[in-house]
Amino acid sequence: FVRICQVQEKQASEDLDASAMSMSCTRVLLGINQVFAEPSETLLGCSQCQIIRNYLGDDTMTGEIVIVSIELTGRMRVWSFQEGELSAEAKENQRSIRANDEFLIENATGTIMEACPPKLSGEGDLTAAVACLDGSVAIVSLGIVTPKCKKDPKPAGTIIDNWGSGSIALSLSWHPFNHVLAVGRMDGIVDIIPATKKGQHRLTHHSEPVRAVSYTKD
Repeated sequence: FVRICQVQEKQASEDLDASAMSMSCTRVLLGINQVFAEPSETLLGCSQCQIIRNYLGDDTMTGEIVIVSIELTGRMRVWSFQEGELSAEAKENQRSIRANDEFLIENATGTIMEACPPKLSGEGDLTAAVACLDGSVAIVSLGIVTPKCKKDPKPAGTIIDNWGSGSIALSLSWHPFNHVLAVGRMDGIVDIIPATKKGQHRLTHHSEPVRAVSYTKD
């Protein structure tokens, strides 16, 4: 299950002290057919979960919240809701939130996924980049379009495009300002892939698997 937790300071303090914080689960996000029950044993399931805002501007606190998860099986789930639906003050009988959509990406590794902020992809479908077993990266529709978009969204799970090739991708990162994806691969290569497919770069500095890749904020 995907859980949303609220973290609060027990008392005001200028110092960062984890022992002075409390955390409580405010929401449980369920798949379309999932039934919530606290597991009695550790289970392998959701490998990644990410939050983006359905907003075309730079304000990270504006727009509908969209949460995307992927399981090791390649099953993805998408939830969307307004800010107030996550607050601890919301009604207790609304503690569980059912997914908008769920779908299976059959060729996915099930370990790596990177939701694309709409300010990068522009008006239209919200998407996520998903690492595939053949070394490509699938650009997958989340079944949601940006605000004021006049066209209907592509069905959730539709593979809009496939980017790149090579050994299996172990890490993904979107550029902070441009619709460009960095892909770290098992063979040590890092690919920089623009959405236009023009001006791609391949970095060959690593000899070991690239398990994390990230852009600086500037």
